[in-house]
Amino acid sequence: MPSEQPFSRIVEIFGAEELIDLAFRRASKVKVSFPKKATALDKAKTREKARVTMVYQVVSSKLYQLLRSFPRLESLHPFYKELLELVSGISNVRNALKGIARTRRLVKEIYNQTLREIKSAKTPSDCTKLRKSFYGRAASLLRDADTYFRLIETIRRELKDIPAINFDEVKVVIAGYPGVGKSTLVSLISSAKPLIGKYPFTTKDVIVGHIRLNDEKIQVIDTPGLLEKPIEKMKKEELKALSALKLLADVVIFIVDVAETSGFTIEQQWALLDSLMKYIEKRDRIVVLNKIDLAREEQVARAKSIFGEKCLQTSLTKGWGINELVDRLFSLCKSYTSYRNR
Repeated sequence: MPSEQPFSRIVEIFGAEELIDLAFRRASKVKVSFPKKATALDKAKTREKARVTMVYQVVSSKLYQLLRSFPRLESLHPFYKELLELVSGISNVRNALKGIARTRRLVKEIYNQTLREIKSAKTPSDCTKLRKSFYGRAASLLRDADTYFRLIETIRRELKDIPAINFDEVKVVIAGYPGVGKSTLVSLISSAKPLIGKYPFTTKDVIVGHIRLNDEKIQVIDTPGLLEKPIEKMKKEELKALSALKLLADVVIFIVDVAETSGFTIEQQWALLDSLMKYIEKRDRIVVLNKIDLAREEQVARAKSIFGEKCLQTSLTKGWGINELVDRLFSLCKSYTSYRNR
């Protein structure tokens, strides 16, 4: 069964001010009924208890929904955990979740305390003061937690649409410099329809498509373009691509712009592949010399001398060499599906 995308269930969280406003508005609309013989004090106690209770219920339920919807960090697959680290840092997430849980607990404590104090109040004015005091203390706690709310909302926005990965299926990751044809290849051979532009760095996130091999599905994963540089200097998009290569790939397709139209020389593209070898040396690899229709003979010969004679040659925009590439991919993937079905 496909793995669930763990961040898609995170509920949208209000900022502190929005949550305070929601709770207070609902409390102001609470309707209560009184016995005919109820005194002014009895009415005040009933009314203020109802308002305090509504504020507590709104705040507590919203925070509970948020905490329950966030995936358990201990159960995350390393790929998803690394994406979370890229977005916010695991330690920051832990602190935020603990802070939100603590806020919910403290609001409950002052709610129970306020109910006891209202029950013992001597005048209607005292009931009103106790309710206003609860409002102020609850609002203060929520404002103190606003940084936590905003961190979780940032995670939700950035990760809610990343694809679900089936870790039991063969995973083929497409890599290479920006503008070499990664998204074009994924759109041609799989069900994914990534955005394809005239400019590099079009792909900002990991995109997953599928192709079928008999009764097995192969996942084809498009990644943001990589540049050959130290990890500490990589942008977030590049680190996502590196995470996919390190933690997902069974097979890597490395695409080379053999015509050098993307602005990177053949030697630079080799340097990128070489820098990735420490992450993918145990993976099967297919090197594709793309844009063969635009390349000079000298460029093709130079690329073969650097990347090896077994490279496949394609023009993805013209449809050249795609069948041969798919045949080689299926040949590699059959060994994985056979092994996993033993």
